[in-house]
Amino acid sequence: MGRVMLECRGGALIVLLNGTVRGASAIVLLAPACGGQSASAGQEASLEFRLDELSAGAFHNCAIRGDGSIACWTLGDLRPEEDHGQAASPPGRFVDLSASWSHSCAVRDSGEVACWGRSESEYYGQADPPLGRFAKLSAGEHLTCALDAQGKVTCWGLDREEPFVPFSETLGQLAVDSDDVCALDGRGEVHCTGPLQAPPGPFAEIALGDHHACGLRPNGLVECWGDNDFGQLDAPQQTFLHIDANASHTCGIRDDHSLACWGFDTYGGSTPPSGQYSQLSTGRWHGCAKAVLGGIACWGFGSENDVPPDLQ
Repeated sequence: MGRVMLECRGGALIVLLNGTVRGASAIVLLAPACGGQSASAGQEASLEFRLDELSAGAFHNCAIRGDGSIACWTLGDLRPEEDHGQAASPPGRFVDLSASWSHSCAVRDSGEVACWGRSESEYYGQADPPLGRFAKLSAGEHLTCALDAQGKVTCWGLDREEPFVPFSETLGQLAVDSDDVCALDGRGEVHCTGPLQAPPGPFAEIALGDHHACGLRPNGLVECWGDNDFGQLDAPQQTFLHIDANASHTCGIRDDHSLACWGFDTYGGSTPPSGQYSQLSTGRWHGCAKAVLGGIACWGFGSENDVPPDLQ
């Protein structure tokens, strides 16, 4: 999960994501919370809180609450061919999750993976996780992959009878689309299955759509490659803290914590709201983001459907 640190500096309350500030990403907020007094050199008052994990799928969204439980909600009333139980999350405490087209998967606090939704063997097996303990995961339409504490990637789905290891390298962050997976190694180089071969690194983060990918450089600039039928490669020449992709669009959190999206926009999935946000997830035709001051905002396909009250 991401972590946010609120720090009083010079009488202003600022926000640091994961303990770091890139460029001008500190936001001045709620100065009265610091008592309106300037902090002397070396003096710091802080309050730490945990963010919910947020993941947008095709017809549903899921989030991890502060107590580790999962809440999922659908984008309206699903047709029978769309409803596979992908929003029927299991009980327990979880530390990571990923929502996809017709299934979702999450890592329990024990490291075991639980998946729910469409999992019958004739539909690729992407919701049938292997035994083992994992730290992070990413789910695509026909494929799910998880990363263990040693940096080994294990995948399942694609109609394979057994889980498989797509890379021999020790890797970090994962990104999965319908049928392929990309991951970053410790040098910031991107490793991918399938035709999407990345330019040379280093990258700090990788985001993967159906036939395109975008990488976040250490300086905060975004570089994209692959298909550009809907402008999904036309990243703004601005600095970003985080990016995420799905289908034919990509969104990012700028260094001032505002949102920007580019690519397919027929349903409004590339037209995000104004405001300041600390977490972001792109669905197939929509997106959702967690506001710095709390609450989840969604836009695009199905965004008129309410977020559960305890996540607002």
